[in-house]
Amino acid sequence: MGTHMGHVFTLANSIIGVSVLAMPFCFKQCGIILSILMLLLSSQISRLACHYLMKSAIIERMKNFEMLAFRTFGPTGKLIVELCIIGFMLGTCVAFFVVIGDLGPNILGPVLGLEHPSALRPSVLIGTAIFVVLPLGLLRNVDSLNGICAASLAFYGVLVLKVFFESSTNLFHPSVWGKVYYWRPSGLLRCIPIFSMALSCQTQLFEIFGSLPTTPLDRANAVVKSAVNLTTFFYIAVGFFGYVAYANTFLTGNVMMNFSDGASSDIIKICFLLSVAVSFPLVIFPCRASIYSFLYSKIQHSYEGFGSSHIPETRFQCITLVIVTSSLVIGLMIPNIELVLGLVGSTLGVFICVITPGVIFTTVSFKRNNERLLAQILVGAGLVIMVLGTYANLYATEEALTAPLDVPQKPLKGLPKPKDLPLQQNFPNPKEVERVDDALKKLKEEELRREKETSKDSVLSRDPEKKEDVLKNVSPGAFSDHNPQPEKADEGPKPQPIAPEPPEEPLKKIPINIPESLKHLEAPKKDEETTKRNLSPGYLFLRGLRI
Repeated sequence: MGTHMGHVFTLANSIIGVSVLAMPFCFKQCGIILSILMLLLSSQISRLACHYLMKSAIIERMKNFEMLAFRTFGPTGKLIVELCIIGFMLGTCVAFFVVIGDLGPNILGPVLGLEHPSALRPSVLIGTAIFVVLPLGLLRNVDSLNGICAASLAFYGVLVLKVFFESSTNLFHPSVWGKVYYWRPSGLLRCIPIFSMALSCQTQLFEIFGSLPTTPLDRANAVVKSAVNLTTFFYIAVGFFGYVAYANTFLTGNVMMNFSDGASSDIIKICFLLSVAVSFPLVIFPCRASIYSFLYSKIQHSYEGFGSSHIPETRFQCITLVIVTSSLVIGLMIPNIELVLGLVGSTLGVFICVITPGVIFTTVSFKRNNERLLAQILVGAGLVIMVLGTYANLYATEEALTAPLDVPQKPLKGLPKPKDLPLQQNFPNPKEVERVDDALKKLKEEELRREKETSKDSVLSRDPEKKEDVLKNVSPGAFSDHNPQPEKADEGPKPQPIAPEPPEEPLKKIPINIPESLKHLEAPKKDEETTKRNLSPGYLFLRGLRI
C-alpha cells in the first residue's frame, strides 16, 4: 500500500475540493447526527459505485469511461456519458472560481486599502484564470501532482485545527448545545446532492489508474477506500466544529466567510486558494478527454487501446482554453456556492457518479447474485436522489428569490458598534438641528414682515406726500384683513385724503370727408348666413393665411 500512497493523496485531493466549505451549512440544515449518518452512507455509496465501475472496466478491458459506455450502451450511451462528464466537470470548475472570487478580494482588499473589496472580484478571477489555472491545466501527467496533493491534504488538516480553535469558545458552553440541531430532516433533500457530490471521484478514476500498467481490483478498492475515508474524516470534522463555532451566526456555503479577522485567517484562506488551484488539473483532465472524444474521436470496429489515444498539442491547448474561459464566465454570474453544488450534484453528479456505474455493471454482469441486486438498488437510490434533490434545490432557489430577507435574530459576529461606524460622524447633533430650526423660523417671520411692508409701500405710492409723514399718522391695524375700528389719531395735522384720479376724456368725433363721386353708393347688405360665415373660425383662419 505504501507504493500507492501518492495515488491515495491525489484521489483524496480530487474528492475533497470546495465541498468542505459547505459542510457547516449542511450540518445546520440537517442536524449533527443526521449529517454524520448521511456522510457515512454517502461514503459507502461512493465506494460501491467506484467498485462497480472498476470491475466493469476490468471485465470489458477498458481504461476509458467513454469507451466503457460505448461497449455497454453503444454510440448513444457514449454520447450521454460524455455530455454528463463535461457538464459535471464544468460545474466543479465553476464552484472553484466562485470560492476564489469570494475569498480573494477579502484578502487583497485590506492590503490595497480598498473600502469595497468586492470590486476586485472580476480582476481576481481573471488573473487567477490566466496566471494559475491555465498553466496548471496544460499539464499532461497526473503523477507529477502527487507531492503537491500531499501538501494540499496537510493544509486541510490545518483547516480542521483552525475551525476547532474557532469553536473552542462554544464547544464547552452549555447554552450553545441547546441551540444547535441534532436531527433536522426538513433540510435533508437539499443537502443530499451536496453530500453525494462531495464524495464523488468516479470521473477521476481512469485518469489516476490509467497511468499504471496493471491495476488489480483489490488494490484499486484499497486506494479508493483510503481516499474516501480520509475525505469523510475531513468533512465530519469541519462540518461539526464549524457548525458549533458559528451556531449563533448566519451560515452560507462558504464557512471561511465567517472566520474572525486576523493573520491566521488570511493565511488559511491563501493556502486554501492554492489547494483549489492545484485541484483544477484533476478536474480539467477528464473534462478535456470527454470533449476530445465528443468532437474528434471516431468509433472504429477495432477499438482496443482507443482509450489511451493521444490528444494533439494544438487541440489540447484549445480545449483547455475553452474549459477555463467558459467556467470563468459562468463563475462570474453565480451568486453562491451552495446553489452550484446543489444543482450540479442533484442532476449530472448523481447520474454520472451513482446511476451510470450501477447500470453499466448490471448490463455487463450476467450472474444473478447479491452483487448485481445491490447494483440495481444503487440505481434506484440514485434516481430517487436525483429527482427529489433537484426539486428541493429549485424550490429553495425560488423561495430565496421571492421571500423577504431572513435577518438573523442575533447580531453577526465581528460587526462594529454603531458609534464606531464611519457614517456616524456625518449625522449632526440634535441640539444643532434645533438651532437650525429656530433660525429657519426667524427667517420665515422676517420674510412675512417684509412682504407686509412691501404691500404698504405699494398702497402709499399713489400719495404725493412723503411716506414717512403718512406712516406716522396711520395706525398699525389700518392694513389688516379684519378692518378694525380706527383709533384716535394723535394731535397734529390730519392727513389729506387721496385725490381721486381724473376721469378720462371722451373720444372726439373726427369728421371724414367723402368724395362727391361716392356719396350716391350704398353700403352692401349682408345676410345672416354671410355674417356667420365670415365670423366662423375656419373662415378667420383662411383669412389669416391669406394675410
